[in-house]
Amino acid sequence: DYVGQGTYGTIYRALDYRQNDKIVAIKAQKLGRPDSMLRAMQRQEAFIHASISDHPYIVTLHGAYADDENLYHAMELVEGTDLYDAAAGGILTGQTELLREGFLQMIAALRAMHDKGFYHRDIKPENILVSADGRSWRLCDFGLASANETSRWSGWGTDGYRAPECPSGEYRNEPADVWALGVTLFVAVTKCAPWGEAKPEDPCYRAF
Repeated sequence: DYVGQGTYGTIYRALDYRQNDKIVAIKAQKLGRPDSMLRAMQRQEAFIHASISDHPYIVTLHGAYADDENLYHAMELVEGTDLYDAAAGGILTGQTELLREGFLQMIAALRAMHDKGFYHRDIKPENILVSADGRSWRLCDFGLASANETSRWSGWGTDGYRAPECPSGEYRNEPADVWALGVTLFVAVTKCAPWGEAKPEDPCYRAF
């Protein structure tokens, strides 16, 4: 069954016969050419996700499989929605305690990633899944994740959530992740961005 469209693939609900017909989420995406940057990023995503998926607040990766055309990630199915929809008008509206507990979970998930030397590089409300009762959150979508402590600006991440130093050249991934999580908290609580545009021309953004 079709679930939705992610940044780098289409999500389906399916039975995974390799997991004794367990109901899972399948992310399907076109397989990059063997020598392409896309294929290298796909390999890196699978490796990083597998290395951290035993954490209770990170979506579990059951396995990654490929055929001639597509790559498939079999993952834990979280019955609920993403943080953006949950906060904008769903189960988290006005639920201060659930928001607090959820963000403590995300801080723990991010700390676990960083402790293992991995960096998400695209934290935003759409990449956090929230269970139907709002009590269980999962960090997901590791398509831009990296094992490098620093990155050189090349458009990674999402407008509005990038740290101010990102476009200036080389920057450290750990504080950039922390910045993005902070903006995510602001958006979840207030239901709006902390600035009009994440550009130096915006006075509020420039103040940060």
